[in-house]
Amino acid sequence: MSNLIHLEVSIDEQRLDVSNRQGLIRSYAVSTGKKGVGFREGSYRTPVGRFRISEKIGGDQPRHTIFKQRVPVGIWKKGTRKDEDLVLTRILRLEGLDPENANTMERFIYIHGTNHEGLVGQPAGLGCVRLGNADMEDLYDRVSEGDEVIIRPPSRHRGNLMFFDCDSTLSSIEGIDELARARGPEVYAKVVALTDAAMNGEIPLDEVFPRRMEIIRPDRKTCEDVAAQYISTMMPGAVELIRKLKRRGWMPIIVSGGFAPLIEPLAKHLGIDFVEAVPLHLDEDGNYAGYGRDYPTTRNLGKNEIIREWKAALRPVRTAMMGDGISDLETKPDVDWFIGFGGVVERALVKGGAEHWVTDLADEAIIRLLTSKDIDVGKRTGEIISKKMTKFNLRGRKPALGSAPMSTSAKKATKGKRYTAEEKNDITGFVQKYNAENGRGGQSAASKKYGISQLTIASWLKSAGAPAGKRGRKPGAVAKTSKGGSFSAKLGALSSLASQIDKAEAELLKLKAKFKALKAGL
Repeated sequence: MSNLIHLEVSIDEQRLDVSNRQGLIRSYAVSTGKKGVGFREGSYRTPVGRFRISEKIGGDQPRHTIFKQRVPVGIWKKGTRKDEDLVLTRILRLEGLDPENANTMERFIYIHGTNHEGLVGQPAGLGCVRLGNADMEDLYDRVSEGDEVIIRPPSRHRGNLMFFDCDSTLSSIEGIDELARARGPEVYAKVVALTDAAMNGEIPLDEVFPRRMEIIRPDRKTCEDVAAQYISTMMPGAVELIRKLKRRGWMPIIVSGGFAPLIEPLAKHLGIDFVEAVPLHLDEDGNYAGYGRDYPTTRNLGKNEIIREWKAALRPVRTAMMGDGISDLETKPDVDWFIGFGGVVERALVKGGAEHWVTDLADEAIIRLLTSKDIDVGKRTGEIISKKMTKFNLRGRKPALGSAPMSTSAKKATKGKRYTAEEKNDITGFVQKYNAENGRGGQSAASKKYGISQLTIASWLKSAGAPAGKRGRKPGAVAKTSKGGSFSAKLGALSSLASQIDKAEAELLKLKAKFKALKAGL
């Protein structure tokens, strides 16, 4: 690898510096990812760390050449195709040298020219490092394959993030229910019952999702109809609320357990650029072909994962979440403010757990709250990568980028990983809820779910004063939550109790009916 030329990109300054052993040679304005920094494939975030230039492409092509899959396909004319993020003029392909950014080649992260030269100098791209086309030509001629590149993570806090649920919050419908309604009353009744059970915390989301979709199996026409319904049933005050938030420096983001293609038209109508929702797949004929089963919002605490990823990517000053369901209330520990919304449906557990409650998106209390200075700074995201890192050595650092610190996917934990108190509480809360519903087996289930040894989990339970659930408690017995237990654990216990009460009441009604029938037959 050549040590003569060194490239360094500053996310904070939106600048690329070219240096050699004698010092700085040239600086260029750049544009990195609008969604901040991160490593996950498909995240549209700029990776950080150490890289090398693995390939130089386009040196024999004229300025403004358009590249598709690194092959020249035409010439861009200024003022055209403004909505696309084109790769123009030259390409410097990057190879990641750190464990975190090792997938950079597969993500097709480049330094390249852009058709959005007016946005150079601010984060506005889809993950690559973009330059003006004249600067890209100049940079290309100064560097060689093998030259080292450092992309430094942000150190400044940037803006505010406002996360919104969609169904029964920004729109009065539940999209999944409307998909079911199109299949007839019997299918609709089954799906509504499952949706309500999930929103009330009675059934885990990861169980509900596949059951509902196998019943519905929507086609393209149904999806388009429901997408139109989202807009026609938009909640009063939503457009103006989004406008006010954006004027005050808040970036609105939809985080939903609904389907992205159905929600995106509503988001565009509201002026919301980012939608974190479940992918929905249709085949060439428009028939149902599945959905993103691994997407975080298909499972409990999935919205927390997404919020943590955004916080790590952008380092916001303030964060808030608004929603109507249990999956929204679960995000409370990860935001500065959680706002419960009851304008469509009032859920007792959500209202009881929300410190702030509104029923109207036009309520001025929302803006007053979000512009106040009353923030729990303890919930702020920490540094992404230590400021003490050496200029050319990021190896071994493990920033929380690209995946949430508390991912609920069944991946093995990194050996030696240190868990925060919040993560430990979430895991022990899962164990307690599992044992309350099943009698035992919570530690084993948590070990498989989070990739942590049962001995480690047992030690956390012991230190928290929580029952480990090894002694075969009868199904339906409720695990006791320690006085200082996590919010998630307490919420899980409440949900379990509510479910048991409902089941007991239903069983009692059956017994009364049977008793009445037997009595009448005497």
